[in-house]
Amino acid sequence: MIQQGELSDRIRQTATVTAPYVLANGEVLDSYFDEYRLAADPALLRETAAALAELVPPATEVLAGLE
Repeated sequence: MIQQGELSDRIRQTATVTAPYVLANGEVLDSYFDEYRLAADPALLRETAAALAELVPPATEVLAGLE
């Protein structure tokens, strides 16, 4: 089983883009999280899903989320 700190480090390394990004209001970010980079790594995505699944209470029947 992967350690939580190790998993978060791998997610950060994989999905953080360190390039300027201009928001709609004109503010410029030095870096940002690109969820598509996480989705592009099937093994890391699987490990992330497994870690999140452990947080779901056992009696849960339905999960829903925003698209």
